[in-house]
Amino acid sequence: MKWNIFRQFLWSFYDYKKVQAFRLQTTGKSIGYVFFLTLVLLLIFTASFSIHTIRALNTIDVDNLYDLPSFIIEDGVLISREEVTDRYEHIQFIPNADTMREVPTPVDQGVVFLKDKAVIVTKGQSYTFMYTLLGEGTIEKDEVLSLIDTVNSYKYFIFIILFAIYYLFTASVKFVEVSFLALLGLIFKSKINNTLRYKQLWTLAAYAVTLPTILMALIEAFHLSIPFSALLFWLISAIILYRIISLVPRRKQKG
Repeated sequence: MKWNIFRQFLWSFYDYKKVQAFRLQTTGKSIGYVFFLTLVLLLIFTASFSIHTIRALNTIDVDNLYDLPSFIIEDGVLISREEVTDRYEHIQFIPNADTMREVPTPVDQGVVFLKDKAVIVTKGQSYTFMYTLLGEGTIEKDEVLSLIDTVNSYKYFIFIILFAIYYLFTASVKFVEVSFLALLGLIFKSKINNTLRYKQLWTLAAYAVTLPTILMALIEAFHLSIPFSALLFWLISAIILYRIISLVPRRKQKG
């Protein structure tokens, strides 16, 4: 029987009787499915993140950055004698502020330079860039602005590189989640008196996390706040895996 990965993905949301049959497929296909699920997860999350972040960067007039007061960044700290809060529509320069709460009237969309970080603000969300990422020592204003100009010019390429790195990291986390859930499946199968092997439980766990994974991705993409979301992920995953295992045909007892 041939299984289409897109059909498997859809069946993992509702048809657990078909999902239980996936236990017979090869390990390679199960691993491939986890990579596919991770890709779907990141496409949902990064689509929202990239669109809003690029939109915020596009609002910034780089020429205005060169008009900012003189400053240096020394060992991750922005040092300047002046601050700019309302000269430009999408830029705020407040070197004495540690957090966004200290900013009198934060921009709705743009960039805010604080004491130890720059914050990209877009659609009520913020993304932080720590100055320590620039390295140790003293960095002059012209060097910083040149770097910003370069990043702004190659932002699409940079997003692709960051996406690839984040994809590999997220995939590794997803493999750990599936492996842990499969261990929990050993307890479930003993309760149901099933003879599934760990390899088969790992495959079923990969499909059991589909619904909660996509659910968590949508929650992140729409910036929703749900208490104990991590616990909710594991609870839904465990319930689905238990349901799938319960549908696996049991071997008939001889005699």
